[in-house]
Amino acid sequence: TGRATFELTPFTHVLGLDPSENIVRSAREALKRREPQSQRRTIEFVQSPTESPDFIADESVDLVIAAAFPSLLPSCHWFDWSRVWPQLARILRTGGTAAAWACPSLYIDYRSFAYNNTTCAQIYSEFLSLAHPHLTPLILHYSESHDTTSFIGRYWQQPGRNILSRHLLDVPEPSSIVATTTGAREIFEPLERIYFTGSYFPELPPSQTLPILMRKTTTWSDILAYLRTWSALHAFREMHPEDAKNPEGPVEVRFWNSL
Repeated sequence: TGRATFELTPFTHVLGLDPSENIVRSAREALKRREPQSQRRTIEFVQSPTESPDFIADESVDLVIAAAFPSLLPSCHWFDWSRVWPQLARILRTGGTAAAWACPSLYIDYRSFAYNNTTCAQIYSEFLSLAHPHLTPLILHYSESHDTTSFIGRYWQQPGRNILSRHLLDVPEPSSIVATTTGAREIFEPLERIYFTGSYFPELPPSQTLPILMRKTTTWSDILAYLRTWSALHAFREMHPEDAKNPEGPVEVRFWNSL
């Protein structure tokens, strides 16, 4: 939708890519509303997958970002990294940066990793109640159980959901990909992974785990609105349209009431 693109105020030429025609159209409309033509920086939105930005010149880019905002999952878990890393190696200038992140809308955990190089950083948010940890099992059961009538776990798109759940550990080292495809080994610095999760994921390496960065107090209405943005819920509704007529409310309301 262009929201992250608009915040790149230090840059005078900004290019936004998305494979969806509707998203590109929405971003262009938002640009017209946000920045009058007389004051507008050079911002363009182009329909294109991340894996094939062939129209971008070699070594012409200072910063590449992939962003997702409240309740939306970061796009990097869907990338074909065997194609993305070589493209980033091609278009980024020496010392350039690639970054991906997600901003949460709830009082939740943060997860992140960072790449250097040419640098890539990512923050991923997971819905966990830190103030009320006894609710976490209920949340995880709702979001991960494969019961087809009361939970939405089986309706997440894969493998992206699992990649996120594994803290993006399945994202390959950039140098290994670039070395295989181009023979160059010194384009990217070694991958550094940092997890802003505090003590909530003890299985992560302690030396790479940092305190949680952000917290937010929210309302119950906001939580319900957040739950209704989950892609798995939309897939559940398509498979079970009859659930909307449940006398206790649709599945997300039943879960919300259980909290």
